[in-house]
Amino acid sequence: MQANPERTGVAWCGSSAATCEFLGVRCRIIAEPDIDPALLAPWHVQVRDFAAADPMLADAWLASLARARQTPQIFVTRRPLATTRCAAVFGYASRRAGAAIVSLAGLDSDSPEQTRRRLQAVITHELGHLAGYRHCRTPGCLMRPAETPAELDLRRLAPCSACRRRRAWPLAAVLLAFCLAASLLLDTAIDRIRNRTQVFRWRADGAKGTLPLEGNEILRLRSPAAAQAAAEALNALYASMSPPPLEVTQTGSDVRVVAGSREVLAMRAVETEGIAPDQFARQWAARMDPLLQGKGPQERGCPACHVTRRGEVLEAMNQRSRWWRLR
Repeated sequence: MQANPERTGVAWCGSSAATCEFLGVRCRIIAEPDIDPALLAPWHVQVRDFAAADPMLADAWLASLARARQTPQIFVTRRPLATTRCAAVFGYASRRAGAAIVSLAGLDSDSPEQTRRRLQAVITHELGHLAGYRHCRTPGCLMRPAETPAELDLRRLAPCSACRRRRAWPLAAVLLAFCLAASLLLDTAIDRIRNRTQVFRWRADGAKGTLPLEGNEILRLRSPAAAQAAAEALNALYASMSPPPLEVTQTGSDVRVVAGSREVLAMRAVETEGIAPDQFARQWAARMDPLLQGKGPQERGCPACHVTRRGEVLEAMNQRSRWWRLR
């Protein structure tokens, strides 16, 4: 493969190559038998007779192709080209068909090298369309439309910086959308993992409420509503990676067990079966805190799944961070 001396990002392929490449788009050049091979040198060119009307309706002809090609094809003809919207064009590309057609009609010059340069300008322009570039108004840009051979002579064989930036935005948007979708999926997975096990459940027992754990009653409260609130608070702390420790506060005869700013439960002396409320609360908190922190031994009632679940959640959170670092 020989690099273009203009260093434009176009790669001209020698006879040993089956395809040519332009800005990441590999293509196959197919020319009619009457095309002078020197005009396409050093591209490797396949010769094929694709007879059609004169002039050819380029858009209709490309639409008749069976399907998009994995490797885009560039057809080169001497017939004049037109489209359903334009009476004369140098070339036309269809991303849906994965192909483009260009014409030598109107490109002839007294200088074979100038004719060859014009043909290259048309081919690379259509390859630009296949690569996702749109028309540009910048003078000299590869993607600026040309209506005359003189305008082709002014065309560089590379898109301008504005074209490159415009094309980069869709790619960035796709990457951002992918990161957002991946993050949302990971958030959902994290929530499912966190909520897989509701360790604490509440139960109504007449006018009172109880909190059972693995079949054993661990707390009896004054109402089902109080038991439900305590179960929800404990499950939220259990699902947290690093929950604040349980602490006991007392105001008069009322005792509260809190974790940070969250109230876990409140109790009065009548609910502690003769034990001092603050003493009862501290004993209960000392029993529950190892479970909430995920460090309690199995024999003290800490489910073995808790440590495993912590690892799963942490790994999912780390994966989410890795996705976002890709932005």
